Formats: sequence, structure tokens, C-alpha cells
Amino acid sequence: MNTDALRRVRDENELDGALAEPVAVIYKHSPLCGLSAIAAQEVRSFVDASPGTPVYLLDVIRERSLAREVERRLGIRHESPQAIVVRAGEPVWNASHRGVTAEAIRAAVA
Repeated sequence: MNTDALRRVRDENELDGALAEPVAVIYKHSPLCGLSAIAAQEVRSFVDASPGTPVYLLDVIRERSLAREVERRLGIRHESPQAIVVRAGEPVWNASHRGVTAEAIRAAVA
């Protein structure tokens, strides 16, 4: 996946920045999972169609404890792949596995 347009989340400060956005997508990705590769294509399609919406990438293998911190803060059970739309730090939508589609993310952000 080309991640140029995605903002990486590697620590709690970067997570704080994502949660401070008026609206943002947090995408939890495993580079070892086939379903994550499919979800990543959908996220990329969303990014290409919606360049004004910040999308944050969290690698759940490299940043396992941070993935658990997202679960703790947002109250959404950890899964991977998983996309979460937040508005001012509050989750308003989430999906995992095959539910992560560009269209579903677009509808949740709208």
C-alpha cells in the first residue's frame, strides 16, 4: 500500500493529534494479514477520493501496545484490519475485516 497520504501513529502524542481532529479516520493495519491487504486497498481508495479527511495508519504489529491504547480510549474492541471514524475524539463508526470499504468510510465521514 502506498502510504504517502496516510499519517502514521507511532506514539501516544500522535494518537492525541489524531483524536484532536474535527474528523479523522484511524486505520489499524497488519502487514502480515491478507484481509488487511484488501482493507488497505479500500482505505487507499477512500484517501484518493477524500484528500481533505486525515487518515491515520497504525501498524498493529509494530505498535501493539498503541493499538490496545486505542481500544482503551475509544472503547472499541481491537480488531485488525479495523477502521474507526472519530469526531473530536469520539468514535462515531467502526468496522473490521471485510466491513472496511471506501464506501462505508465515506458514508461514516459524511
